[in-house]
Amino acid sequence: MNSEHPTYTPTEWLARQRFTRLINDICAKNALDITWFSDAWIARISKNDVHRFISGNTFPLNNAVSASLMRDKAAASVLLAAHSIPVVPHQLLWLPRMREITHAAARAQTLFPLPMVIKPNAESSGFDVYKCTTTDEVKTATRALSKRHRAIAVSPFIEIKREFRIIMCEDSPLLIFSKQRQANEWRHNLARGATPAIVTDDTLRTHLTRLASQSMRALDAQLGAVDIVETSTGYMIIEINGGFVLDHFCQHSPEYKKLAEQVYETIIKKMMLPVNTTSH
Repeated sequence: MNSEHPTYTPTEWLARQRFTRLINDICAKNALDITWFSDAWIARISKNDVHRFISGNTFPLNNAVSASLMRDKAAASVLLAAHSIPVVPHQLLWLPRMREITHAAARAQTLFPLPMVIKPNAESSGFDVYKCTTTDEVKTATRALSKRHRAIAVSPFIEIKREFRIIMCEDSPLLIFSKQRQANEWRHNLARGATPAIVTDDTLRTHLTRLASQSMRALDAQLGAVDIVETSTGYMIIEINGGFVLDHFCQHSPEYKKLAEQVYETIIKKMMLPVNTTSH
């Protein structure tokens, strides 16, 4: 397998190849035509007169506004709170470009007390996420993020007992698993080495599904990965991702890879329905 590609790092290209092979296999199984564009970032899937696109890891089941809201951590947080859904609060902070960030760092500290978490307001997969316990750490995080991002999200640091991901599609859970972080890591992202485990407890599955379903409805979303954390005060939504990847999940075991294939196949079948028969 060629691990080099001008657009991707070697690790990113290997992951992208695994994703494209998986999608290709699903399309072949379901007699769907698929064509890849833009260095395998965009896929056009066709059958008869139905044509749909995948962009990156985003599938076309959400309307444009819902997709935008899920990319915006602060906006999603505000709307979930407005629906009385327990959510880790996120506040939006715009960062100046090529200017002194002292004011922005000071503003961040008025939003929540220390310790706090500062991260990109858009999706990050656990990267560029900073836990700040001092004023100097807030300044350092803000300065670093200002070089790569125009907007950040500021949230209180909350001790998390467990974190879960629920893949929701049209009000039904396709996959529910926990993310067990490594001993020396405070983040629960699989890309950061966390270990996935399928949730089998029926009571817990029911509770997580109910909370995830409420959150999806609040954003008028049809497809998303809902991240829920268990804290000392109960379960809370931490974020919802309209675009998600199951590459690290797949690599955990052949069984998990099969589960991921089933998730993607269900999504592709739904997105290939003629528009007038697609529920929304």
